[in-house]
Amino acid sequence: MISKDEIGRDAIQEFCRLVLNPRYLAWLETTLAGFPPSSKPFDILEELIYRSDDADIPFVAVLDWKADIADLEGSIRYLVKRNFDMEVIIPQSQQFPISYHISYDNVLKKYDEALSTQGFRLGMIRNEIDQCWFFVCKADMYVVCVSHLEKIGDGVEKIVFTQDWEKYEPVVGIDEMEEGVKKLLIDMVWVLSRKEDYTIIESLVERTSYRDLISGIDGLSYELEKREIPFILRLECRTLVDMFRTRMEGYIEKRFNICLTLPNSGLFKNRKFITHEGVLMGFEEAFNQFGLTARLLDFGIDYSLFMILHPEEDITRIIAFLENCTPVKVIPIPKDFRDFNMFR
Repeated sequence: MISKDEIGRDAIQEFCRLVLNPRYLAWLETTLAGFPPSSKPFDILEELIYRSDDADIPFVAVLDWKADIADLEGSIRYLVKRNFDMEVIIPQSQQFPISYHISYDNVLKKYDEALSTQGFRLGMIRNEIDQCWFFVCKADMYVVCVSHLEKIGDGVEKIVFTQDWEKYEPVVGIDEMEEGVKKLLIDMVWVLSRKEDYTIIESLVERTSYRDLISGIDGLSYELEKREIPFILRLECRTLVDMFRTRMEGYIEKRFNICLTLPNSGLFKNRKFITHEGVLMGFEEAFNQFGLTARLLDFGIDYSLFMILHPEEDITRIIAFLENCTPVKVIPIPKDFRDFNMFR
């Protein structure tokens, strides 16, 4: 009897054949052969997505849920050109309001509709992290792609495929944020950011609105990171160790004018993501050597991971402010994220 994992592996292979140009199938066969038999299908798919990017294989476009529309437009053109040797006519990012990103109402739907008139469909693989995984397939193979994807993973908690953009829940509500939330954001800016950044951050808060505090923190962190302004660290659960190390070294240099070398992935052996056991705790030990203390912020939203990093002498005051004046829980770095309710 064929096991569920074997069915999932076969489904990955068939899905890849529908979205990749035949010239990339040799890479696919070689890469799939390198996975041990114990590998779970969803883990294989996820790893293929990241490896394909490193190998310049046009497999699946990985975008943040608040990515610029120009990034989506460019990714779609890239996938169609590389896999199907065609140019497509799709909406240009300039046609949308400047404040829009890919999760705003009707953005994804408009691109899917434009593709469908030219024999293609846009698909999205939902996952447990704050990313959108997009692929493009021939329109007549869309339902077949769906059937293959549904055989991968452990049910809806692992992978959900969006077949109907009307059911996709976009980020909405630019005008819905109450003044009290905006004031709280500004208070947090005064406590958590550098004095030289107050003006620009306050300006961003004043002219941009979000529906609630979590949306405000998430959106503000994203906008500030694009401007290379240190604030609250917005992390993804599947961030690779070496990517995190590089990002943190840059953050610490900008924020505290400290140049330091943090642990690389070799120290953690097979633990490649920051949420694997002991990884963030290992980084915390390095932070402590320079008088810095890290804490996680729990907003009560699954898979939302934020971190603050401050001098040891300031951390007690900052924690007191966050716990007394905001709905945020401040949590020490856990050794094992399986014990942390955000990742159960």
